[in-house]
Amino acid sequence: MRKSLLLSLLLSLLCALSVSAKKSSNIKCELILNDGKKVEGWLVKEKSASYGPYMVKNATDVVVASSAESKDGTNYNADDVKEMKLTDETSGESLVYKSLHAVKSFTMPKSMSPSPKRYFWLVMYEGKKVTGYISMASTRVITGVRSSFTERSLPFSYSVDGDDIAVTYHVPMGGGVIGKQADLKRMFERFPQMEEYIDSKEFDLKAFKKNPFILLEKLDQILTSGK
Repeated sequence: MRKSLLLSLLLSLLCALSVSAKKSSNIKCELILNDGKKVEGWLVKEKSASYGPYMVKNATDVVVASSAESKDGTNYNADDVKEMKLTDETSGESLVYKSLHAVKSFTMPKSMSPSPKRYFWLVMYEGKKVTGYISMASTRVITGVRSSFTERSLPFSYSVDGDDIAVTYHVPMGGGVIGKQADLKRMFERFPQMEEYIDSKEFDLKAFKKNPFILLEKLDQILTSGK
């Protein structure tokens, strides 16, 4: 996990790659399709979609060209891809995405009901059995009868080996944290030891807010120990 990266830097990185891809074809794209075939080329553009009450946003399609000079290419949907790697040829920075469903709307994570389609999830934590992701979100916040603003954040999600679904367990928002632990317990309800941990004195909510991946480290520890 890249613990040293602050949320603001992550947001800047994502925006930089997106802007760079639009200005020039210097983003190399590598895809592993569901049938095992590998595709290499250059990112021309991407299409994203938002879902859920917090409008979590992930890419759903990418257009890949065979050369850096080409402005046209082949469209690949997340439903047809297992994994994607984007590399900025200028900086050498790479981002890896996995193709997974989200949790179906109006269902609880424990049911593990998949959304109708898949999305590309940016990998930011890799344990032995748990993988963590970040996305983007823009939520409209009402502050008065006639005033509102859009709050941007980086939601955190996870999957366990064998899962075909990414569970979004934390969406950073301003304001208080009343009921946060109860909400987190619902996000990890299929793991009784995680519920016990979140209820225990060992769990530090302030530390979690600074580094939401600490819950995934704990889950990975539990699953790896086999207890």
